[in-house]
Amino acid sequence: MGWTQTLPVKGARATAEPLHNEFRHACLERAAARNQWYLPYLPQAHQKGRRLTSELTDGFNYIIGGWKWIESYTDWKTFSVWSLVTGPTDPPEMQWNIFEKAIGPGITTWRDPRGKGARFNARQFEDMRELANEMTVFTLTSAGGGTQGRRRRGSAYQPTCAAALAELAGTAWLQTAYAFGIHIWHYYPGYYTHLGAQYTGQHQRASYFGFTVHPARPGYEDMTGHPCQHIYPYAKYRAYRSRYTGGASFTMSIGRSITALMDMSETNPSPSSYEDLVAAGSDFKSGTIESSEEQTTDRTVLFSDATVYPPGTRYLILYLDNDDPTESVLCAGWSPGGGTEYSTDNFNWAAAAGVLGTFNFDKLAA
Repeated sequence: MGWTQTLPVKGARATAEPLHNEFRHACLERAAARNQWYLPYLPQAHQKGRRLTSELTDGFNYIIGGWKWIESYTDWKTFSVWSLVTGPTDPPEMQWNIFEKAIGPGITTWRDPRGKGARFNARQFEDMRELANEMTVFTLTSAGGGTQGRRRRGSAYQPTCAAALAELAGTAWLQTAYAFGIHIWHYYPGYYTHLGAQYTGQHQRASYFGFTVHPARPGYEDMTGHPCQHIYPYAKYRAYRSRYTGGASFTMSIGRSITALMDMSETNPSPSSYEDLVAAGSDFKSGTIESSEEQTTDRTVLFSDATVYPPGTRYLILYLDNDDPTESVLCAGWSPGGGTEYSTDNFNWAAAAGVLGTFNFDKLAA
């Protein structure tokens, strides 16, 4: 169904049943796609002779928060996404008041509010039209998820850094990981009996999370159950090396490129191990962490997929490609003397992840 009614002449009072019902339609379809179905303020379909009241505005107020605007997208690290908010904006954040974006500069709320039972005029309908047409992108409903990890540790006390990492690369994995990355230590004399030895360990984690495109609501099939036209999965990562030597600790670039993977599964992976989880999905998206990166705080990345997704729940799986300890650069500058020294190659996906979805809702032309 598309918009068919035209707005009344400016200043005129509107009582048209079709126009009322189309705005009600716009509110319901957006609410249902967000799974925000309970609309306490939204009136029933307009009855002949009933005035159009501010109840419609109340319905829009109930669903107005949480929308996004994707200003630009180049690649998974280069994009501009705004949060459309209803109150004051926070300057350091990418926030834009939705009224100001939809209607014009300096307008941050309804231009012509009405009390309960009051009739609408043309400008109020114009405001609702502009707001409705901005409501197309939002964070899809989360369907839960989880993590699986694995770890291994070198069993022999190798005399050099390179030998220790080579031995680690051939060591079998155990389940459950407590941290992230590849580690090498050299302990001060007397800490262990094997003085001057190099000790190594490696931890990996994979995580998954689900997102839902909601099906049609019984009795409202003509306005609900929209397919998602475009998804933008997002996640956060950190990538850097840390070093402790000579009594001081510091960070530096990770020193090697890493392939970060995002797979997709049509069903809940329900994994019992790290290996189960990474095998559960099919190839979906990937990105390269550059060797020059020293990302010690969370960095958000955003993938893009223009596939049309019909209603249903799907799962995305985050992990690393072959993470070979011998490809790390932990041995660069490694020259422990008589004191303790350690170096860590850190990469991890943060827990915060989700999916933005774009919908082709019905729009009312100007």
